[in-house]
Amino acid sequence: AGLLLNARHLPFGLAVADLLGKRWPTRLLGAHLMVDESVAFALSQREPARRRAAYWLCGGMLFVGWNTGVVLGGWAGRVVGSSESLGLDAAFPACMVALLLPSLLPPRNQDAEAGARERAAKARKVALVGALIALVLTPWLPMGLPVILSILAVGVALR
Repeated sequence: AGLLLNARHLPFGLAVADLLGKRWPTRLLGAHLMVDESVAFALSQREPARRRAAYWLCGGMLFVGWNTGVVLGGWAGRVVGSSESLGLDAAFPACMVALLLPSLLPPRNQDAEAGARERAAKARKVALVGALIALVLTPWLPMGLPVILSILAVGVALR
């Protein structure tokens, strides 16, 4: 599972190799900043200079933010005790909903192409089927498994 999950870094590396520079110390540092977000932000830019800036800025900010969060979280974990008592176990599903919400809403522009409206409608159906699968299976399956099985909604949508 770990190999499969991290195999995505091979195409990431190929896609952003030109952004890392020619010298090996710079390439080594850039490889440590290669995460999904920094690659996505870099590839969303059209001009090479903006791609390079987006990669290094996003990667650097994530590095600092992640490590700061780990240190603060480790300290807060000792002080707070149980994260479930604060409802922090709901943070991940809430973030997923926040990320999905824009694709579930109909296009704001009244003149939006029919394809955009159709994609938004299909996304809403997939989200609804996935939510129903997770909701129905939650009482009977171990925690986390219903959410993973809700990915079956994508298969249903493709049919």
